[in-house]
Amino acid sequence: MGYTDKQYAFAKFLLYRIGFMDEFLIDKYLNLLKGTYGRTYRYCISTTNKQGYTVNRYVQKYSVDLCIKKLLREYLFKKKVASIEVIYKNDLFISANDLSNFTFCPVSYSLKKSFNTNIDLANKEEDFSFLRSYENISQKYIFFEELLFNGENQILINFHLRKLIEKIRKCDIIFNSSKNPRHFFYNSKLNFTCQPQYIFKDPNGKYFVVEEKFRYLKSKMEGEESSYTTKLKKPEYKGHFFKNHLVKLRSYIDFVEDYNIEY
Repeated sequence: MGYTDKQYAFAKFLLYRIGFMDEFLIDKYLNLLKGTYGRTYRYCISTTNKQGYTVNRYVQKYSVDLCIKKLLREYLFKKKVASIEVIYKNDLFISANDLSNFTFCPVSYSLKKSFNTNIDLANKEEDFSFLRSYENISQKYIFFEELLFNGENQILINFHLRKLIEKIRKCDIIFNSSKNPRHFFYNSKLNFTCQPQYIFKDPNGKYFVVEEKFRYLKSKMEGEESSYTTKLKKPEYKGHFFKNHLVKLRSYIDFVEDYNIEY
């Protein structure tokens, strides 16, 4: 299952305290949790043989530690339910993030807009961006080349993405949210506001937006501990755009008035 006996017992205990009672649903939920937050980590074990030479053995190990952390945070949050404050007044403007979050999960969006928990339940992982320093995009592209041809690197760039990066290099950057974190675009007629990550202008004079999204790709050997003496299969990559991401991009195209964004 991926959980050790102790992890499984502790996870069940936390779910009992949260309110789960059905054993079948508990097992199903833990499997879903593992599928979302389970991770394969790779590390090196160095040993010195009798001749004095250092031998490095690379091992990959599957871990569900993040699943346990998520459950523990949920349990601790439920213990402090009395600290939850009701939000009586919401923002006058609807944002692109509002549209995206509501599309992703209406219930979660409604709760977030109705109650102030003072707790960041998202617990976002470290922000990572290929285009963050667009001014040095030529140097960045060298980094891309290294990623493309370095078989040991875990960041995979497929051919289609490479072509997109080549196109972006030929475009002018109009707006970079990391350089202008306090600048938002407003549509007063619709009470709409947003902050795209990037706005570019292509060589034909057309404006377009870019949002960077990354996701963890699982190895085919996930769930096993193995040595690098056997060849590891590369993770499968299938391009997929989630509906909430598409809604956000569409809102930029339809509602931003400062530029005629076409795609």
